[in-house]
Amino acid sequence: MRHSRLVTGGHEQAQVPNLIARGKTAKRSRRRDERAVLARMVGANNPRMFPPFGCSPCADGDWQRHHQERKLRMMRFWRDGLERQIAAVTAAISTLEQQIERDQASSS
Repeated sequence: MRHSRLVTGGHEQAQVPNLIARGKTAKRSRRRDERAVLARMVGANNPRMFPPFGCSPCADGDWQRHHQERKLRMMRFWRDGLERQIAAVTAAISTLEQQIERDQASSS
């Protein structure tokens, strides 16, 4: 952060902005600075960020196959997570059923 110098009565003092007192203005200023940095990174300093217009990195069939394989991996990942959750719920249900049966047998 840059500090400006304030000259008062022949004495030079550092003028430090109070970010807490400024509140939302400081946050807006910080966001504006972050956006400016991002724009510089994406701008002319990094011309290889996107392929030239009309050019794709691979042939159309390759891109479609790659997209389908990626989607398949994602869906398998979701399925595996759901299977783990179902197994946990099934185990919890069976444990509760056993406890209920045991409690009923002991109270009889």
